[in-house]
Amino acid sequence: MRVLALMAEVMDKEPSLPFVLALFLGIAVMGYLLTRYRRWLLPIPLLAAGFFAWGQVGELQDPFVGPAIRAEAGMSYVILSYAVMLCAIALPIVGAAHRRRRSN
Repeated sequence: MRVLALMAEVMDKEPSLPFVLALFLGIAVMGYLLTRYRRWLLPIPLLAAGFFAWGQVGELQDPFVGPAIRAEAGMSYVILSYAVMLCAIALPIVGAAHRRRRSN
């Protein structure tokens, strides 16, 4: 049984790139819309993005799993994962700043 577990692919246990893109872009767009109209809701999308990004970055930076992810999925998986995580954090902040600038 142990040999079978060692032979399993790493990306079978990781979220696929379309799932990662949909999750973080969904948080980004919803966060932007929430904070554009209600600035006080900014912590909600930031906490959601931070929670999911914590898990994703933990896997990408793991000394054993990270290199296996890069070998199986390629650097595009890693680069796009970091890019959408940044968008999920930045867009709600941009939405809040846009609302603030517009109301002054």
